[in-house]
Amino acid sequence: MHKKVLYYLGICTLLAGVGFVGARLLVRLLTPRPDNVGTRTEALAPCPDYPACVSSQALPDDTAHYIAPLVYAGPLEEARDRIIAILEKLERTTIIVALDDYIYAESVTPGLRYTDDVEFTFDDAAKLVHVRSSARVPYYDFEVNRQRIEAIRAAFAAAEQ
Repeated sequence: MHKKVLYYLGICTLLAGVGFVGARLLVRLLTPRPDNVGTRTEALAPCPDYPACVSSQALPDDTAHYIAPLVYAGPLEEARDRIIAILEKLERTTIIVALDDYIYAESVTPGLRYTDDVEFTFDDAAKLVHVRSSARVPYYDFEVNRQRIEAIRAAFAAAEQ
């Protein structure tokens, strides 16, 4: 009887592992890179209706999506290099596009490994870095995108000093 229980427990563990890996693979296959990120345009893409997105170009009264832009002094190139250095240190984050005034990265969450799209566009005249971080899989992200941008903001400010 004892061997039978261990046998079934082993089968259940194997099936759970296969299910977990299968779910991760399915999520990756069903969430390709959106068409509205990764290229430099006049403005960052607007946030979708779900709350798993923050953008400094959302309206300030849109408290679910609005986050303040990063502020910098000095040359745009220095601000850009600081953002790149910060992104290179972030776990599970890959820079996909790095232009003179635009950066696009993908950040993978732990666990199910959802991919979030993170964008930066530089307004050198105003000395602002506009930001957008959005989950590809809606609906709620437990504030991961907002926390990511705030962590980048803190590292960006610390690197300036």
